[in-house]
Amino acid sequence: MYMRSFWALLTVSAMALTAVSCKKESGYKPTKTEQVEAAEIAPGDEASIFPIAVGNQWVYERSIGERTSETTLKILSVDEVDGGQNIEMEVTSENGDSLTSTWRMDDTGIYQLNASSDQPNFEPAQILVPFPLEAGNEFTQDIEGIRPDQSTGPMKLNGRVNGAEEVDLVGKSVSAFSVKTASFWETEGATATSIATSWWAPGIGFVRQHQVVTSPDFSATLVFKLKSYSFKD
Repeated sequence: MYMRSFWALLTVSAMALTAVSCKKESGYKPTKTEQVEAAEIAPGDEASIFPIAVGNQWVYERSIGERTSETTLKILSVDEVDGGQNIEMEVTSENGDSLTSTWRMDDTGIYQLNASSDQPNFEPAQILVPFPLEAGNEFTQDIEGIRPDQSTGPMKLNGRVNGAEEVDLVGKSVSAFSVKTASFWETEGATATSIATSWWAPGIGFVRQHQVVTSPDFSATLVFKLKSYSFKD
């Protein structure tokens, strides 16, 4: 699964994304269900935004254009490395295709080290969520690695934490911290873009993503909604 901050969330998804062209762009508007209390994270407790333990699992509804399917994210291992934790993730689509991707969490944020184990690492590791999770916290990156259109090369990222927002999942709404990332890269003599917003809920993790990828001859929208999750004690 290729997660861009995303971002394409997963390499499995990014491959499917490149196969779908939908020039009509659809904006994301949350469906209101019931009023929810605004999410809060105390300083120093940022790790609660992504509960990590071997066996923790999240199931998502994934939509690419008019196509809807299911994707499962599961933690295979957590290793203490250089003051942080490297997290090996298994990403499985409903047809059984799977891959592994490595993320990292430390006191500066959550990062993606690679899109999949058979791909070179991002240089440097790609920011998914910067800490502290404060509205207005901005970040920029120049990285080298696989891009949303599956090409490889340099890419520039500009991101911002928008704070807690109410967001609809499958069957309910939650309050989650919003992180918006704009990615830019050159292709065929023009600039391609990926505009992605991800939402992270304390005590649950990654719950939602909306991404629009546009290049000179390609445009597509990718959406993830959390359906269910299960955590190991």
